[in-house]
Amino acid sequence: MKKRIIYFLVATSIVSVGCSSDFLDPVRNTSVITSEDIAANADINPALLEGSINGIGSLLIQPGTRDYDLGQKGVDIWLDMLSGDMALSANSYGWYAKTANLVSTMDFSREENILIWRYYYKVIALSNNVINSFGGNDAVPTTPEARHIYAQAKSYRAYAYFYLAQIFQRAYDPSQLILPYNDGNDANVSYAKVPASQIYDLIVSDLTQSVEYLDDFTPSSKQQISKHVAKGLLAYTYAAMGNYSDAKILADEIINSGAHPLTTTGQLAFPGAGSGFNNVNTPSWMWGYDITTEMGHQLLDWWGQMDYFTYSYQAAGDRKTIDTGLLALIPANDIRRSQFGTSGVTTRMPINKFFDPGRTY
Repeated sequence: MKKRIIYFLVATSIVSVGCSSDFLDPVRNTSVITSEDIAANADINPALLEGSINGIGSLLIQPGTRDYDLGQKGVDIWLDMLSGDMALSANSYGWYAKTANLVSTMDFSREENILIWRYYYKVIALSNNVINSFGGNDAVPTTPEARHIYAQAKSYRAYAYFYLAQIFQRAYDPSQLILPYNDGNDANVSYAKVPASQIYDLIVSDLTQSVEYLDDFTPSSKQQISKHVAKGLLAYTYAAMGNYSDAKILADEIINSGAHPLTTTGQLAFPGAGSGFNNVNTPSWMWGYDITTEMGHQLLDWWGQMDYFTYSYQAAGDRKTIDTGLLALIPANDIRRSQFGTSGVTTRMPINKFFDPGRTY
């Protein structure tokens, strides 16, 4: 009898639910914050997006899938080798060999190209998510906090597209088709290459607005983008376009602001006071990230690849040094010449420019 009652109750509830119009309506789970919630409240509560913007900053220094996939500083090493400024004077583990021998640049399917492409377009995608949370490219955030996060997202997007443009175009040619375009607006997205002019228009627009919106922003740490960083990126962009006059105006504005004094002679090379380029709080540094042991990067970060005194590849056999030809161009009385080793395995290594303060092999 009990079973018959249970079956009846179950059957009745199924019929009741099936006939209820309320059951057909989506039920809102109020314990979960959705992307729609964030988009609806981003302007009045921008703290909802602080984690997202900080996550983009963390991506710039996060090791990836390979031992030379290090975010921005990993790209810097590749570019220094391609420019001829950095030499791979010994190569025990195989990393960077294809780059140093200019093999990677001749084969688009090489891993190095894929990693660079994926890294920057991920920054672009994440930036677009933040921008769209405020309403898209034409949004006008109404609170200072919202404007600051919105502007940083646009700066990150511009930064990523700037580096992509430098890497995948030999020199600025506005009519050349160079990159796919994604500004977060589905109507504008192009998976085919678009002219460089379209990419640069987006970069200039993003950074110009960022400079304006960040005017009253005081970063809590140097990993955040300030108006000076945005101006610096815009100056780089103008210089790449051949607009040197506007690039100089922006550079002068940064210097004359007094926010970041010029690097001192002592800071340039060991044993000068404050030398080592190892303290993110150095006043002349505008934008940086404090790499700590707690992050767990182990061997896989820029210091491991470049510092002889941080045990990793530089110390163990993948030696990166200044190119002999470039070193020869530095005058003997220029302190920057003393940044590089002159004997043994550390010859031409930047052992007096980048180093752990302990300076112990």
